[in-house]
Amino acid sequence: MQGTRHLSLRALFGLVALAAADAARAGEGNSIRAARIPSSCPWKTPVSSPAFGPPLGIGSFATIAWGPEGNFIAGDVIGDRLLTISPDGSIVKSLPLNLFVTNVAVAANSVYFNAFDRNGWSNVGRIGTGGGPPQTEQLVNGFLDQGAALAVRPDGIVATVSASRAEAWVLPKTLTPFTKASLGAGNTPVAASVLPDGNFSINYNTPSGGGGVKVVTPEGAVRDGPLFPTRTGAAVVCATGVWYGGVNFVYIGTIKNGVATATVSVSTPFGPIFSFSCTADNRVAYVAQGRNIGLMDASGAIENYTVPGSGEFIGVAVAPGNVPSGFVLELNNGQAKARTFQLPGQFAADPNSSSCRVDLDPLSVINR
Repeated sequence: MQGTRHLSLRALFGLVALAAADAARAGEGNSIRAARIPSSCPWKTPVSSPAFGPPLGIGSFATIAWGPEGNFIAGDVIGDRLLTISPDGSIVKSLPLNLFVTNVAVAANSVYFNAFDRNGWSNVGRIGTGGGPPQTEQLVNGFLDQGAALAVRPDGIVATVSASRAEAWVLPKTLTPFTKASLGAGNTPVAASVLPDGNFSINYNTPSGGGGVKVVTPEGAVRDGPLFPTRTGAAVVCATGVWYGGVNFVYIGTIKNGVATATVSVSTPFGPIFSFSCTADNRVAYVAQGRNIGLMDASGAIENYTVPGSGEFIGVAVAPGNVPSGFVLELNNGQAKARTFQLPGQFAADPNSSSCRVDLDPLSVINR
């Protein structure tokens, strides 16, 4: 993409690496069960310690997600394109967009995205799994400038969320028309997820340093969810649980009809969590400040690993299969490279289980 952009690459990833609130991730893993499609199962030999591949020699990525057809989908902000990447790191397909993609979500047989065009204008878009030119709709100018979240229901209803405007825009699968929902003057939304009842959960931060959740219906109505004592960041829904990562804490619970039911609040030994991803056994993988990566279950039990090296892990996406593996995004010198990873452990899975099939539910990453 040539011409002026509102955010430089360094500025974009700088937003990711702020506090937990500024490193939130759009939701993945969802509740309204979508149709399943067969996927190649990345069956691997378990490891006894975390294993990482070298950085891919292509691209710099603002976002990566598990997608359809047994591969990952990643937005390359250097090449202004979407890349399809196999679990072993091979490039399967490159789709030039001439757009600076900041978020992706996979749902309803489509890949949805937020992106800047060559004039720096904010857009939301969709590409069907059959390929073809993207469908895009312009948002108001500046919508994405201070970060945005993206979540998509399995039926294709989209919520794209603007930090600069403190608004959620709810759109149908066709991307037009939209319904605008205010998230409260002074609030800064940081992440979006799809809840088990089909509503959108949008967590936000307040000027006083606290945080909370707004529940937005597909019709654009807004209700209050739980409040948090500190700023929140990454968020994800896996099965019927919802995880909100803050600074040195994680809230795990459920929300139905705008009412929060606390399951557990967990103190963590690390700083902001930058990204979550659902695993095949309904845990979450996470990456957190200080090159921490690990697994957490719904009770709050944590398996954490601190990885030597430079830079930060700012994103994670897990593949189905018999072990926790996938990709991390490693930020160094203003560029985020993708690296394969595998953590210790093994899932009880067989080729017909959910571990070896993919739900066409939202799987979106990195919200900045």
